[in-house]
Amino acid sequence: IRIMIELKPGSNRDWVLSQLLKNTQLQITYSINMVALANGKPIIFNLKEGLEHFILHVADVIARRTQFDLGKAEARAHLVNGILLCLDALDEVIACIRACQTKDKVVSELQGQFSLSEEQAKAVADMRLRTLSQASREEYEEEASILIQVIKAYQAILGSNENLFRQMQTELELIALDFAEGRRTQVLAD
Repeated sequence: IRIMIELKPGSNRDWVLSQLLKNTQLQITYSINMVALANGKPIIFNLKEGLEHFILHVADVIARRTQFDLGKAEARAHLVNGILLCLDALDEVIACIRACQTKDKVVSELQGQFSLSEEQAKAVADMRLRTLSQASREEYEEEASILIQVIKAYQAILGSNENLFRQMQTELELIALDFAEGRRTQVLAD
């Protein structure tokens, strides 16, 4: 909808605009109750304080998520390193697995012979021999290098507030692009 109001020559444009804003919904005032929980207590915020607490909350969410993802990446890198160690001595690992009767014995033997952690030994013991023997060393090496880069990126984000806020800015810009919508009205002074 486009509404154009033409005034007679000599009319007071400012008065007409003020009457339009006062008597129509071209300009509406909303009251906002800015009560939110901060540190477990309900507090009434002004706009600046509300934005500051929101920014700190988003930064905390990103830091916690990054810490969680870092833990998962480090755990996977640990397992991949164990698999790579076993691929170096593949024949000995297969002989060790075949010689043992129980899974617990396999895990303890792998830990003792190849200096693997319990998680690494369990991961190797859970793999089928066919999968272990056909495992592509290049794929695991590529995954290990990717995991190293990912871990460094996560540590950089957690290492400084500047990187954390840069990550937050990037994520908020992506959200703004996802929900971007142009202004549907146009206000002309003339």
